[in-house]
Amino acid sequence: MDETIQGSVTLSQSHQFSLKTLVSALRGAFRIVGKPRLATCFRLALLAWLWIWVTGWAFSFAGKINWVGGHPEMGPSAYQAQGPLQRLPGLMQKFDGQIYVAIADEGYLHPPELAFFPGWPWLLRLGGRGLGLHGHAQMEPLASLFNLILLTLAVWFWSRLLFQCTLSAAREPRWIWLLLFFPTSVFFASGYAEAAFLAASGACLFFALNRRAWELAFCLMIFVLIKHVAILCGAGLLFWLLLYRPRLLFWAVPAYLIGLSIIFLISYRETGDFLYWAKVQASWGRHFGWPGALLSDLHGKAVDLALYVPFIFLVPFWLALNYWRARNLPGAEVTLLFLIFCSAIFIPVCFGSSVESLYRVVLIAPPAYAGVGAWIFRQKPRFRIGLWGCLLLLNLHATYRFVSFLHLT
Repeated sequence: MDETIQGSVTLSQSHQFSLKTLVSALRGAFRIVGKPRLATCFRLALLAWLWIWVTGWAFSFAGKINWVGGHPEMGPSAYQAQGPLQRLPGLMQKFDGQIYVAIADEGYLHPPELAFFPGWPWLLRLGGRGLGLHGHAQMEPLASLFNLILLTLAVWFWSRLLFQCTLSAAREPRWIWLLLFFPTSVFFASGYAEAAFLAASGACLFFALNRRAWELAFCLMIFVLIKHVAILCGAGLLFWLLLYRPRLLFWAVPAYLIGLSIIFLISYRETGDFLYWAKVQASWGRHFGWPGALLSDLHGKAVDLALYVPFIFLVPFWLALNYWRARNLPGAEVTLLFLIFCSAIFIPVCFGSSVESLYRVVLIAPPAYAGVGAWIFRQKPRFRIGLWGCLLLLNLHATYRFVSFLHLT
């Protein structure tokens, strides 16, 4: 064979081998096999976090496009007066995230802010004061960095939990990609409390399942302080402990009551009303209603229906059916734990929420992603590729609207 031809063939094979090696190495770096390693979970969380930040920063150079009456209205970028680096500190701090940061920096200044529970702001304040940070401009980047750490812990705890589950769907590790790159995952890099909720809930369920008493007590107390829905999830966890881990109630019940008492006491200190934190929820679109009202609000919104209905309305029934089928088998108590947890999140939403809160509610129930993800990964490759393409487009759309100060719905 001619030396030139032989050399080109060898070079081509070398490049092909290097490409295969690189792809294999990348897959190994982000693949969870068996019990998850913390380093792998960090790489996954960091990849999603960087994706949000890079795409959000790129969108900050685009103009603002809003649809009014079915027609697009163009406007200048909200960051046009800022340089490329000057826009970074406040890029992901919008809407409720700004309120969380304000509470962390200054405390509760207005009674309606009591709808935002103190757990996440207190964590920010503790970290900020420890690092000598003061003011919104310094606290806002810290909130995003803390959320990266909390998202790592959330992926680690929930991966270990789902690995212990007897459901074959739950043991499919690729569900993590669906959670981390869900269309509204932008909240994982902002000042919102979703990552903190995921980490604390995963820790509570993991320690309860593995009979770790004092760790469960500490995490449960913190968990109740993060979001109002944690009160229902915590009560559901106590019910599960009564059925399967009654000895842990000695630790869990006082911790739950301490967390709940702190909420009541803060509400009384700020307003003179122990229940003001519950009454003020109506100011943020949370109210009692009938399930049909939520569906009627979603009527005519095809994308919203496709994103929310499988989670909110179908996942509890899917978990209930799987638990009933396996109720006499070893490990069925894990499925019941997931059923109680998801029901505590999704069922109250049907009776008292607004469409505007759904895009964050669906982010805090990882077992739902295991079920939906298992269905997706059973489909044909062409369908999966098309669906992932649609989800990433919606992810970019949501990130663009968020950094442009536009509501997501």
